[in-house]
Amino acid sequence: MPGKQKLTVVERRIMNRRFEASLTLSTCALVLLGATRSVACEGESTTVTNLPAIQGANFQVFGMNASGELTGFFSVFEQHSAEAFFYNNGNLINLGTLGGSTSEGHWINAAGQIVGSADLDDLSGSSHAFLVSNAGVLQDLGTLGGLSSTATAISDNGVVIGDPDLAGGGTGAFIITNGVMAAIGNLGSNYSSAFALNNNGLVVGQSGVVSGGTNAFAYLNGVLSNLGTLGADYSAAFAVNDAGEIVGESAVNSSDIHGFVYANGTMTDVGTLGGTSSSAFLLNSVGLAGGVATTAGDAELHGFVYSNGTITDLGTLGTGIISVPNSINSKGQIVGESFIDEATEHAFLWQNGNLTI
Repeated sequence: MPGKQKLTVVERRIMNRRFEASLTLSTCALVLLGATRSVACEGESTTVTNLPAIQGANFQVFGMNASGELTGFFSVFEQHSAEAFFYNNGNLINLGTLGGSTSEGHWINAAGQIVGSADLDDLSGSSHAFLVSNAGVLQDLGTLGGLSSTATAISDNGVVIGDPDLAGGGTGAFIITNGVMAAIGNLGSNYSSAFALNNNGLVVGQSGVVSGGTNAFAYLNGVLSNLGTLGADYSAAFAVNDAGEIVGESAVNSSDIHGFVYANGTMTDVGTLGGTSSSAFLLNSVGLAGGVATTAGDAELHGFVYSNGTITDLGTLGTGIISVPNSINSKGQIVGESFIDEATEHAFLWQNGNLTI
């Protein structure tokens, strides 16, 4: 992606998607990689799932649906490959590739459809977006004329978004509806990227603009809208719920970035935890936002939740100074990861104002 992007948080949360824990948006199924503690959700039981042990294997979980089905990729030490998987009820299925040695699943919807990207071979450097249903054969979604593409998300009704290389150079977001790939376009440059969509077809992301910066966008029914910024030349939208509420981050001046909530045509600064920076990248169905923010003096980086004008510090575990939320459900329960000392990370659950292992 273009070097002008300031996506340090996205590189961790959305692009790398290296989750130590994931909590579904509508159930209390909890997947802990590296943690084995059961927890209880109000009014229902919680299922703790450990992925199967494969000697030398490293799992990265990118997506989880309301049924607890998972996707991501796994790699095996000393094997130069990493392949997408589908996991359900104790069964791990290797989804294979499109001819190369690498693939990864990025998102799984309620129907179990998975999208991601896979190499075509090991020489050309070309990878294509794919769709797979019922853990079957990968379907190559193609490109918009360039060398590569990747699919980032799929809605519950099967609409796919992603980013392809463009034939004339640059990267442009795409949307696939009823099997047809179409360009979302841009706000005046050769760059746009789609990060999320809701079940009403509203897509959010960011695009280059004529002035040289990058702005958050919303796209619906063929219309691309610039969401603006909090005052400077950068913004990006990372999540959207079915109510049309959007969260992301924006530069407020030449050096500081703040998270925002966008609703009813207004972008609202969520503030910080006493420091200079924040980013919002989680959003549940009732408008509760989550992200990270710096504390006073930018001494620490903590997860937060934001609702109705109030930002709440999630804190950290032990003596750690960093915590990062990874997912939030409709009850406001949050899972993520926190350092518990200077070197050790651990998955956490936050609920009712308490952060626990």
